[in-house]
Amino acid sequence: MEIISDNHSEKFSDLLESTQDSVILVSPFIKQNMANYISRKLAHDIELIILTTFDFSSMLQKASDPEAITIFKENFSNLDIKVKEHLHAKVYIFDREKILITSANLTFSGFNSNTEYGVLINEEPHLGLILTDIERLLSDAQNLEEMAKSPSLLRKQKGYPNRDEDDLLKIIDSVKITAFNPMERSIQTDSKFGNEEPAIDVHHPENIETLQPIHVARPYKFRKNMVSKGRLGGVEYRLGDIIQFHEENDFGLIEDYKIIAAKSYKFDKQQKTYKISEVRLDEDSISTIDSRESLLRPGDIFYECWHANRRTEWATPPATFKGFIVNPNDGLQAVANFRSGMTHFMTVNKGHGPSTNFTLQPINDDDELTMFEEQLNYYYKCHQPRKN
Repeated sequence: MEIISDNHSEKFSDLLESTQDSVILVSPFIKQNMANYISRKLAHDIELIILTTFDFSSMLQKASDPEAITIFKENFSNLDIKVKEHLHAKVYIFDREKILITSANLTFSGFNSNTEYGVLINEEPHLGLILTDIERLLSDAQNLEEMAKSPSLLRKQKGYPNRDEDDLLKIIDSVKITAFNPMERSIQTDSKFGNEEPAIDVHHPENIETLQPIHVARPYKFRKNMVSKGRLGGVEYRLGDIIQFHEENDFGLIEDYKIIAAKSYKFDKQQKTYKISEVRLDEDSISTIDSRESLLRPGDIFYECWHANRRTEWATPPATFKGFIVNPNDGLQAVANFRSGMTHFMTVNKGHGPSTNFTLQPINDDDELTMFEEQLNYYYKCHQPRKN
């Protein structure tokens, strides 16, 4: 038996690469970036058995991706997918000879940035006992194809704002008709998964270097060794910047995006309120900006961005600004109420304020996407180069 703590990604990668015949993956949540990674690591004719949940609420929150199932169906000819309600176990079995039992779901954060713990078992009698239990779970589980035939049954779950329900049902329907069409496998020279670089790159086009950076409430500062390698000394976004998302991002964004607008908040000390700055690139000239400023006043609505449960589950609830109070411990605080009835206090003298949100536009499309600063900064914070 081997204890697995801070080396989940390396151990999981090594186990995948050494597998010859079969892999059994038991995980409630599966993200599509992990499905892509596993598909690149394993031969397309290997026996792949998956036991997971098919929980509509989790998929609406983007805790789990139905697209991951589509990726597996495209890339493995000997595939069996089973579904079981109330599944919480995370067990990964390789050639029925090595078993990794862990707290990590099949998500990029689960194997990279989260604090997880597990054991690797490859000896009897524990090996045989666990295999017997997993085979029993598989025999009791439901076939995914049968469940996907009636997606209307899944509508009984509570809805969430992170994903459109109708689009999600279309994805679930597409699982049924997905055909085997494997990607080209490549030899992996590095056992680590994830990029050596941060999961996004920010490029400043030459003709906008003179523009002032967009104000953000919670800038993330790089380590000194990253600055010495020519990267930014902090997350400094400008209108017109090109955001390039690497493959391993939990948003599923694979195009290059341009920042075309931003709504920022900055505390005005003289008037003791937040100043709202809205800027947008002029469509005719990248050097011309449409901008306006106003004061946030009681009754105004703003949005706050939260990163929940150490997974990429983003909540952007609207809040109504109520005013300011003086807290004896924290000094001046801004007070806001969310629609849920919760009261939120922002400590002004510590720089806490409403989230800055960016409007991004795909380089080759007209659709617009809103993303909050915490979402962009998350990738710099959680996907920095590893220390050798």
